[in-house]
Amino acid sequence: MSNAVLLSRPLHAEELIRAVRSALTARSRQHQARRQLEELQLRERQLFESEAKFQAIANSVDQMIWSTLPDGYPDYYNDRWYEFTGVPEGTTDGEAWNGMFHPDDQERAWQRWRESLRTGESYEIEYRLRHRSGDYRWVLEFELSVGGFTSAKTLSTLF
Repeated sequence: MSNAVLLSRPLHAEELIRAVRSALTARSRQHQARRQLEELQLRERQLFESEAKFQAIANSVDQMIWSTLPDGYPDYYNDRWYEFTGVPEGTTDGEAWNGMFHPDDQERAWQRWRESLRTGESYEIEYRLRHRSGDYRWVLEFELSVGGFTSAKTLSTLF
């Protein structure tokens, strides 16, 4: 009985009115908190479903897909990336992804990438990427900035 209010005897009308108002206010807050909790749970389910849908789509295509945060730090690689490169998850995070390029292509790809981060412009580039066999294979990358300039997220597709 956490909502119980002890009333003194004899019962005064003002005291009863204060007690009823207090109980109604507490009950209203409980309903509001419950509605907010239900709304948060719904948003959490929707976010989970959206993430699952994205994963299903990104991993069903034949292209390698990766994305980065606005500062250029990679935050996602689809399954094709790992299948093609043969590297364990997480080993191409940060600036390590540039080591996957052929040595003759690294500086050019790195410069183009930095330029895109600076300007927010999308670009297209060809370079040789190390395959899981150890051989380098030519790939075509389409890089697309998503969002505003200061908060742009990049999405790259390799063919």
